[in-house]
Amino acid sequence: MGYSTFDVARILGIDKTRLHEWLRRGFVIPSVQQAQGRGTKSVFDKSDLYRIRLFQELIDKGINRENASTYIKGYTDIVDPWGKAHKSEKLKYFCYKVLSEKAEQVIKDPGYFSSFPPASEFQEGEIFRLVINVAEIRRIVDELIINDEG
Repeated sequence: MGYSTFDVARILGIDKTRLHEWLRRGFVIPSVQQAQGRGTKSVFDKSDLYRIRLFQELIDKGINRENASTYIKGYTDIVDPWGKAHKSEKLKYFCYKVLSEKAEQVIKDPGYFSSFPPASEFQEGEIFRLVINVAEIRRIVDELIINDEG
């Protein structure tokens, strides 16, 4: 099943203008069909929704859009990283360079993220490891899709 930009914004609760900006700037790219100008539409698949939700969570936590985009685009190089074959592999790693004071407060939400050691111990420009619970992101998006269909 394909999802339009409007569907993605509605399901994930993202402002349409914000999602269009992410698309225009290349931060998120639909895997089914990319709009090629006026009158054409972007079409997303379910794995795109997972990546967009992860992108949204990363930037909401203070990671800049360029780094978050680079990270989520890496998922396209893996065969179905969101699928059952990877179900036991719940945590993915993300190395992030601390670029701002806001980013030092990033990873305090145990549902999605944790850092080793605490981000507050890092200086600007240092790298820390971020652990992302991909299974939780998938569960949330699946639930949002079911609620939208119901």
